Amino acid sequence: MNKNRKSAVRWGLILIAIAIPLILSQLFPDYFTLFKLFNLSWGQVFWVLLLAWIAWTSFKNRALFFGIFASGLIVKTISEASHFFKWTDYMYLALFLIALGCQLLAGRNQLEVRMNVKTGKKDDDGTSLSYSESIGENGEKVSIESVFSKCVRYVHSQALRKLSVSTVWSPVTIYLDQTQLKDGRGKLDLDAVFSKVDIYIPREWEVQADASPVFSRFNALNLSGLTADSPLLKIDADLVFSQVTIHRV
Repeated sequence: MNKNRKSAVRWGLILIAIAIPLILSQLFPDYFTLFKLFNLSWGQVFWVLLLAWIAWTSFKNRALFFGIFASGLIVKTISEASHFFKWTDYMYLALFLIALGCQLLAGRNQLEVRMNVKTGKKDDDGTSLSYSESIGENGEKVSIESVFSKCVRYVHSQALRKLSVSTVWSPVTIYLDQTQLKDGRGKLDLDAVFSKVDIYIPREWEVQADASPVFSRFNALNLSGLTADSPLLKIDADLVFSQVTIHRV
């Protein structure tokens, strides 16, 4: 089962799982007491679930500001529905300051772009990789991370084996037009959340993409006239509310 099919199956099961309690709540209103503890309407339930997903995704990608802010909005929604306390405008300001303060305390590296070059003798599942600018026998591994930052990167590796890109709430532009793939084969692992990613590759490269887009768009069309000897870039992409475009130069 390819990545697109897995994504479709996963989201199909999620939608069915959401529909089942909706049906049960209408058929058995006296017995189905889900969320009555907090007096939440179904609209508020969906809002809380959306905020929880945003918070989980943000914390997963070390985006503390959005994770904390979304968590605060969950507390606000539940507290107002349950009449625990009244949420005022000053509490929005306090939540913003707390989220921003925690993001700053986490370190500047959470707010800037990082780029590492890794080389080593083991494959993707190996662990003995060292940081170096020299080329190992299996080629270079380049890692680019961008969180809340505009990122423009030029990769001039002459033996690129793997490029890993992780971006959250960032416009990212990566130029691979001066890059050579190790033995004519390379892999791009891309994780994008609320981001726009533009990647420029040589015109003669063939692209083989396996993308899992969630409310996202992925564009990577192969040109006609490519041969079996053309360099091959395999792309494995997980996209959430993002747009990725592969340009040929």
